[in-house]
Amino acid sequence: LIQTPRTPGPPLAPAPHPATIHASPARPAPSLRKLGPFWLLLSNIA
Repeated sequence: LIQTPRTPGPPLAPAPHPATIHASPARPAPSLRKLGPFWLLLSNIA
């Protein structure tokens, strides 16, 4: 197979991040609820 250089296009577009899919005010993901304090800790360190 000949590997062609990747060009921006719909077939090669990256999938949307899971956080953008599940992060909604109406239905927050359980994993995000569990990681809430953890992300706050990371934001304080950063």
